[in-house]
Amino acid sequence: MLRAVQNSLLSLIYPQECRVCSDSVDNIQNGVACEECWDKTRIFSGREMLCDKCGALLGDQAAIVPVRCFQCDDYHFEKSVATGVYENALAASIIELKNSPHLGHRIRTLIIGCAEKHPAIFSPDLIIPVPLSKQRKIERGFNQAELIAIEVGKITRKPVDNVSLTRHINTRIHRVGMDQKARELT
Repeated sequence: MLRAVQNSLLSLIYPQECRVCSDSVDNIQNGVACEECWDKTRIFSGREMLCDKCGALLGDQAAIVPVRCFQCDDYHFEKSVATGVYENALAASIIELKNSPHLGHRIRTLIIGCAEKHPAIFSPDLIIPVPLSKQRKIERGFNQAELIAIEVGKITRKPVDNVSLTRHINTRIHRVGMDQKARELT
């Protein structure tokens, strides 16, 4: 009942436009996207075929054995998991996270679900977020990777170290709106 009142007040006092389709966001828990756009976003259920290294979607049916996309062979990490395809509501929520230091309820729920599906990945001794350069942190005012790391730390009850790793080179181009190749070149 309280949630319904909150959603009604949000719509009346502070109407929010969906960042994907420009319709109205009627549920505060959905963050910056409407329910219809969340419904159109492919969130992984665990039955998909995903790259065992980078988590990229390779097919609708899971394979019996681990598979690789081979696009990530040169990446300098061992394993990554994804909660869904970077599209629609998920993409809008991630882009919003670069502008506002707030993890919405829906994103938190997706992180918790991902942690439950991949307990081995979510059992580190320490969580270290990727740092921003000093200049970028001043421009933005916060580090979105640190916000996610803090949330993962709460879920896993593991410490977050946001001071040991520093970035010395400022990446000039903002990555929002860049395609895969452009991201790799920066």
